[in-house]
Amino acid sequence: DNIFAAPILGVKCLTAADVKSAQDALASKNWKAKKIFISTSELYYAQFDIKGIESLEKEIMTLAKMISGATGVPLQALGLPEFMGQGRATADNLMEFVYAATIKERETWIGAYEEMIAKGMVMFNEKVKKTPLDPKKIGIEIPIITEKHWQHLENIYLPAAVAGKISDEAFQEKIPGFDMEVEKKRREDREASEFERIKVENESLKIDQSTQGRFGPEEEE
Repeated sequence: DNIFAAPILGVKCLTAADVKSAQDALASKNWKAKKIFISTSELYYAQFDIKGIESLEKEIMTLAKMISGATGVPLQALGLPEFMGQGRATADNLMEFVYAATIKERETWIGAYEEMIAKGMVMFNEKVKKTPLDPKKIGIEIPIITEKHWQHLENIYLPAAVAGKISDEAFQEKIPGFDMEVEKKRREDREASEFERIKVENESLKIDQSTQGRFGPEEEE
């Protein structure tokens, strides 16, 4: 480190006289990064051999490519951002490679969750002895939302819903993370509240009309 931690200016000389003249010529130069050493008459920067590092780097790249090819995980996701520009001609979104590579894993996890929930419902049904829970009504999904999905939603489903070609429910079920049951409950509560408000207003209107019919219209002064 004390030799190669900073640039060193070196001069190769053929004879001792050339070394002396080079020393005299460079002694007054304002070179502060490192000291100058002189050997023969070729100007160069002293540096250590990095062939071993280059070999190690090539091996890392090769292994990363093999891992990416076997798993489908893109190289930039393995810590090699210099490869991010590659493969864009075959994908609108770089995460599509991850989506395709994790299909089997997501199916495995979905099956594991379904099995765990089904066993939990069986235990609940045996313990509670009331209305049994039905595992078949439970659906598990582990989605990966890509840019193409949002474009498809914006360019196809939204115009169709606005034009009345598909129902609001058909559009809503395409929105990632949108809970249709919760929204249905909110809509029912809102409609019930609106119905109660109209009912109260009608009752108030009937009372006002009954009062006016009993006492007659108020006379203007």
